[in-house]
Amino acid sequence: MLSYKKLVDSCKEDELGWCADLKQRHQATEIIIDTCYAILPVVTKSLNTIHGLNYSQRYWHILLGPWLYHFCCIVYDRKCLLSYRTEDDVPEVDSRIVPRDSYEAIQLSADLDFNEQLLSDILLGCNDIDGHSFTNTESDNDNKFDYAHLKAVVFNYISGVLTTNKSIAVSFTAMPLMFQFRVFYYFSGIRPIKAMHDNYKLFGCNINVPMRLKLRAKPVEEQFLNLVSSLLPYYIPVCFVEGYKRLNRLGQRYISKPIAILSTTEMYYRNESYKHWVAKCSEDGTIILNLQHGGNYGLSWMSGSSFIEIAPSDVFYTWGWKHPAYRLGDSQIEPMPILPQFFGNEHDVERLNDSRRILFGTDNMRTILREFGGISNDPYNRDRYLSNQFYFYEQLPQDVRKSLYIRVGELKKSHDMKLYKESWRKKYPSVLFDDRDVDFRTSLRHSKLYIVDHLSTTWLESLMIGVPTIIFIDKHDYDFTAEFKEVFSILHSVSIFHYSIESAVKEVSAINHDVSSWWRDEHRSDMLEKALSKITKKSDRLAYDWSEELKRVSRKAYYPSSKKWNR
Repeated sequence: MLSYKKLVDSCKEDELGWCADLKQRHQATEIIIDTCYAILPVVTKSLNTIHGLNYSQRYWHILLGPWLYHFCCIVYDRKCLLSYRTEDDVPEVDSRIVPRDSYEAIQLSADLDFNEQLLSDILLGCNDIDGHSFTNTESDNDNKFDYAHLKAVVFNYISGVLTTNKSIAVSFTAMPLMFQFRVFYYFSGIRPIKAMHDNYKLFGCNINVPMRLKLRAKPVEEQFLNLVSSLLPYYIPVCFVEGYKRLNRLGQRYISKPIAILSTTEMYYRNESYKHWVAKCSEDGTIILNLQHGGNYGLSWMSGSSFIEIAPSDVFYTWGWKHPAYRLGDSQIEPMPILPQFFGNEHDVERLNDSRRILFGTDNMRTILREFGGISNDPYNRDRYLSNQFYFYEQLPQDVRKSLYIRVGELKKSHDMKLYKESWRKKYPSVLFDDRDVDFRTSLRHSKLYIVDHLSTTWLESLMIGVPTIIFIDKHDYDFTAEFKEVFSILHSVSIFHYSIESAVKEVSAINHDVSSWWRDEHRSDMLEKALSKITKKSDRLAYDWSEELKRVSRKAYYPSSKKWNR
């Protein structure tokens, strides 16, 4: 049997190997992004031919870009792992699995049978495959009534009817509905859209191998590009090939063609029909706006988010930073005030709390690699990451440990979260965990100090709200941009940012009894404001500022002076 887990275990024993060295995955990210750009024209031509279409490369980029990026990451990783194969590792593939949509493709990356199939195909090639050998393509015969789905359909229909050719459709995730009402007071052209999750079972149908073989590209010099091209016909999700007609019908539920669409997380996995609608609208001249949805954007020079979200957008809104990414300039990037889905009126809430409570935020702890580039939660460094947390906890004074609550960065009911908690309790039975049923920002405001050991959304939320914060990381885990290196250098100069556990422990121990005075120190406050000014924009009139930006987009799109938006 060709076991993914066995290969990973063997790789981890090599201190200089793929699994142990994050720098190798930083370097591989460049190859992944280049591969995605190289293969998109081929996929565009092939799928247009298969479906009798004439859509642009951007259409297919929006629709299947997230799947393509993650598929390339998974293939590259499994290819590297095969160098640790022994003669006993013989593939046994009796039947085949093909993902039905992008989300199922992500979930399958953790499936043992799927990984054995993929490893076998990378090792031996995939030729002469019978379409009847695929086993997971049954249709969905479960017609249970879904009230929430019905509400979303009715809501979108009404919103679509009200939409004019000057309207801007905005997803609930980009701006919560109540915030959109506030924006509507200033700009009546805003129209809310509820992106619907599309169950992968909607795309169950027979696999058409001859149709898929039309996706094969001619061999080129780049070996990895050839590998991806050879695998793609058997791994591209059904919804883009055999299930495309159904995807097209599902996309019609949104009905309208607004002048612009503002989205955020919808551009990833769970919203295939929404992405199809966005992509199709873009073909008719709709302006595509995307919005940063976390605090780790812009950190890394090379990351998947730049390919998935920024590249196919007309405008990509950030929390305030504007600088280039790998293969992209900054012309598409527009700094905007604090994101509405995070902050609303929270700047009016008292920022500091005199409680003894200390909050420690951890990253999520995935066990199977499905992407790399710009992220800290690398599964192959999970053991090291957890070991460093234990070491940090052991070094803290007893009075600090008694006040420390760990906020697990994982879904409340996930298997990985359960394993993580069990690991902690086995070593430290008295350890305290934060209540995940309590909103993060509420928990944050009820703490006198926030400590975080990774760079995702939470560190920036904490600093923006004004909660005293200590950040410590291993800087080798990240591929920092020049701009963020400068930001972290400023924060490091005033002991907010640390590059070692020992330094962080020393600072926490020193300030524990008077965190407020430490945080209010004039020099530290000045330097914090200097750092934040480089990556964030604040606003006391958030709804008004966003309304003015949407008005600007509407005017520019309706009376275009730039050829870029006059599609």
